[in-house]
Amino acid sequence: MGCRSFHLSACAALLTAMLAGCASPSARIRANPQLFASFPADVQGKVRQGQVDLGFTRDMVRMALGEPNRTYQRQTTNGTTDVWSYTAYEYVSDRQLADTVVAVPDAQGRIRFVPDWVWVDTQRRNEYEHLRLEFTGDKVTAVERLRR
Repeated sequence: MGCRSFHLSACAALLTAMLAGCASPSARIRANPQLFASFPADVQGKVRQGQVDLGFTRDMVRMALGEPNRTYQRQTTNGTTDVWSYTAYEYVSDRQLADTVVAVPDAQGRIRFVPDWVWVDTQRRNEYEHLRLEFTGDKVTAVERLRR
């Protein structure tokens, strides 16, 4: 492996480790202990469980859930609010028929190719929104849990 390839591989491994390190509330708490200590005790308990509630600040939400997958703004007659969306994945497996060509030996050992059908297993990943938070200023003013 060349020096450049080694450095690219090392950088990729380091980035993966850093991202994985922030993948849970406990990892985010370890990364920001002073911020976590500034939260009231009831908020600390919810953050540890990866839960959010009305009145949470953006920092509390980030500590509990991490960065949102999407952000957008909502405008109503009451003003503009920021909306944070968190997504999850479901994996769906299926079996389906596929048209193919197979090699078939004849009695003399010669190979001929014939069209045929085969069953194949497929899997797809579907992303769906499971949580939407609305902020007015720095506080959560609406929590919408979407059922799947």
